[in-house]
Amino acid sequence: MALTMITATSVAGFAETAPTTASSSEPSANVLAFQALGAHTIAQATALQLFLQAQVPPPAPHDATALAVQIDAMATPQPPPPPDYTQYAAIESRAALADRIVAGTGVSADAIQAEWNQAGSRALDAMLWGMIQLGKPYRYAAAGPDAFDCSGFTMQSWGSVGVSMPHYSGAQYAMFPKVPLDQLLPGDLLFRGPGGSQHVEMYIGDGLVIAAPHTGDVVKVEPMGSVMGAVRPG
Repeated sequence: MALTMITATSVAGFAETAPTTASSSEPSANVLAFQALGAHTIAQATALQLFLQAQVPPPAPHDATALAVQIDAMATPQPPPPPDYTQYAAIESRAALADRIVAGTGVSADAIQAEWNQAGSRALDAMLWGMIQLGKPYRYAAAGPDAFDCSGFTMQSWGSVGVSMPHYSGAQYAMFPKVPLDQLLPGDLLFRGPGGSQHVEMYIGDGLVIAAPHTGDVVKVEPMGSVMGAVRPG
């Protein structure tokens, strides 16, 4: 509901005279007073308080309707923006990459880099190539450059460093040395299903993988979950 009872004049006058209180779990004197001015919810009143504190100029100082729309927009919770993967290709520092890929996961960038230091250079380069593909859509039987399925993604990631493999997760599991799950290193491939036939993803460290999961999803970083086995292509 718009703040139709609030006028530009009342807002301006209140900005000069409203009391202030320390922040707490209770509505501040400003918020309560803003409600008296016509804010219909605590969220709207709080947004109006922030509006005045930030001294954001209204779209039209004497246009009460436009001001109410602007304040309502501030009071409406906005979903977080989708991850921006476009800058991965420009990252040259592995430290910066580690910080970026673990953001929001609760995983330590230092911990993931410690595992990177144990991996071979080809494995790291294959993993970094895979990072550049983040955000591209899953498409069945696709192997790039604009979309991938799970085995197409791992095939091309390792293919970027000269390691060839079939475009089928079961065949990828069969052709490389097996790795115990407690000895994983970045670049290792992890599998699900009998003989690895259902899914493959690439381990990147500290319990995280990069994968093209399924139709409707994109290449992304996620927890590794339950897997049946792992191989080390190089």
